[in-house]
Amino acid sequence: ANPAQSLFSGDVIHETASFSLTSQPREKLETKVYFNYNRKDNRSTQITFNPNAVGANANLQCPQPNGTNGPCVTEVYNYKKNNFGLEGGYRINSDNKLALGIDYTNATYERIDYIRAIDRRYSVEWKNSSIATLDTRAKYQYLDRTSTFVDTGNFNTYQRRFDLASVRQNLAKVVFDFNPRPLLNTGLEIIYKKDDFKSDIQTLGRTQ
Repeated sequence: ANPAQSLFSGDVIHETASFSLTSQPREKLETKVYFNYNRKDNRSTQITFNPNAVGANANLQCPQPNGTNGPCVTEVYNYKKNNFGLEGGYRINSDNKLALGIDYTNATYERIDYIRAIDRRYSVEWKNSSIATLDTRAKYQYLDRTSTFVDTGNFNTYQRRFDLASVRQNLAKVVFDFNPRPLLNTGLEIIYKKDDFKSDIQTLGRTQ
């Protein structure tokens, strides 16, 4: 029968935990250490569809790991993420502040293509408020992601989703917050980002 079950039961459990420690070891120096845990456990009913493998209906079947077509089963998306980070801010003077950050995320996934990803982020940011009506922020961030890819058959042999692909990313951002008068605020944010997909040459046809 299609579908194999007539009733669907949705059951998704989210677990989160956070910890942070902020300190000021010196007058102009601030530090922060943090940890975040996030888990999604999807226990919803998985439904199986098995279109007739004859004629036009054969195109409705789903690719199997062995390269053939067969029944389609709804995907249950689960993940577990452990995130650690360290931030440090140094106030050069009353108008200028420099901030550094290191962020590490180790995540495991239950999905059809990627089962693990490790993200390492390094950032530096400068903040300036020397003009009374203007706040300026400039930030640079480098991301190095290493993912574990699972080849699931025909499509993924040639193309891969890029949301969790292994990548080296350079990101630059400039933000202007302008407050010329009371009750009037305007802002401008400019972002430049370059992705270099390492080892995943065929990432939806992308290399950058």
